[in-house]
Amino acid sequence: MPYIFRIYLMTSEEYIEQCYLLGRYLEYYKEDGSFENVSASLINEGLSFRNTGIKIPSSGNTEFDAIDFLMHMIARDNIYDAEDQKRCPILLYTSDPICYGVLNSFIYEIASELDNRGYLTEIFDLPTDGVKHPERLLNRRFKAVIGVHTEFFSSKIKDNIYFHDMIYGPKFIILLDHPGTFYKVLTDCPEDFYVITLDENYKKYVDKYFPKVKGTFVIPPGGKEYANIKIEKDIPLSFVGSYHDFRLWLPALQEFDKENDGLGTEFINIAEDHINLPWEEDLKLTINNRLESGKMLSSSESEFARLFYDLVLPRSIVLSKTREKIILEILKSGLTLHVYGDSWKSPIFDSFDNLIVHDEVSPEDSLEIFARSKISLNIMSWHKAGMTERLSNIMLNKSVVVSDESTYLNEHYKNDEDIISFNLTEKEIKALPDRIKALLADENKLYAMAENAFKKASKLETWQHRTDEIIKIIMKVSGTS
Repeated sequence: MPYIFRIYLMTSEEYIEQCYLLGRYLEYYKEDGSFENVSASLINEGLSFRNTGIKIPSSGNTEFDAIDFLMHMIARDNIYDAEDQKRCPILLYTSDPICYGVLNSFIYEIASELDNRGYLTEIFDLPTDGVKHPERLLNRRFKAVIGVHTEFFSSKIKDNIYFHDMIYGPKFIILLDHPGTFYKVLTDCPEDFYVITLDENYKKYVDKYFPKVKGTFVIPPGGKEYANIKIEKDIPLSFVGSYHDFRLWLPALQEFDKENDGLGTEFINIAEDHINLPWEEDLKLTINNRLESGKMLSSSESEFARLFYDLVLPRSIVLSKTREKIILEILKSGLTLHVYGDSWKSPIFDSFDNLIVHDEVSPEDSLEIFARSKISLNIMSWHKAGMTERLSNIMLNKSVVVSDESTYLNEHYKNDEDIISFNLTEKEIKALPDRIKALLADENKLYAMAENAFKKASKLETWQHRTDEIIKIIMKVSGTS
């Protein structure tokens, strides 16, 4: 419960806040049986204010007798409504712990930073709270509603009304993958709905292809330091990412091609021939080819967005083939690579004793891996203009980033001074192992690069900084900035 019993007289601000919280969460207090005790304590506090002649200033610039103010909060009248507009919480959704809990970890990081700044927050766990009491959110006001990848924003209630149109305040979905993958929720969404993405190209995509979205903002996820930043650097090279054997998807690709006149394979070939282009540019080239060959007659923006969504399997195949190519090039060079999780126990790597497979790690445990690593590999999920939490965490734990490039990295970090970046051409992938070996052999340069990136990331990539950016856009769209 938000209320804390005190042995000293509250300040007027503390009293206002506790009275407001009692009014805001009235049902919860009554349900758990604490309402009478909490209200009695606040009445006693109110009598102390009354006996000393202290009035309570409300958000409406009116002074109240303390006990009268408490009654207004319990009654949820117009005086309560004015306080609610000022003090209402930010609602954050947690969901199923997919991706080893990475998505939920973002919510908890944001909530923690908001709490540190004095913002009231509510965390609503969709798998549990959503089943039992989603109606408790209806007709309530929030400064913002934030979820990561959640399709709950598309939920509707009776008469085909969006659930979130019955909740007051702007709604933000944080997307950590290409927004085209979230076609359903971005075309079937409530009013006052916004997207937060990690890539400038993705912002442009949402703005063009999803007109129901009210606005799009680029705020990459933040990172954090491991508690013991001075831990020994005993891992030369690590990669905290998963592996998928694209060969297992080829039968499904054949079925997709049968139904779509070879579209999937054609897209894959074009994407691999233009390996440094964003997905949407590859699709434009594919469509142009098919228009010229007569396999397609036209493509509207809505058709384009739907077609992009349908190409999730071909896109996954290109991603997995590219990741495997980079990993195999590193292993063939003799470099030892530490990886994490059972997905790496694949026959593809049976001949490589220099691939060291460890148990899966949680988001928190991965920080220790980065802190122990001299160099950490990152392979983008085709974020050609983006920044990811893995990169932030690597830099903030003074490991040298080795990553395929993006315009964000190129703008903020210098190749061979702060990080090692490469494009996905055959030439640069083949040259990558020698660049890693040279850096491991030059510890002075290695530690200097790690320190350079750490200093920059400490200003740009922390959750403190990212939460400040989130607060700014909440204030902007709500008109309170």
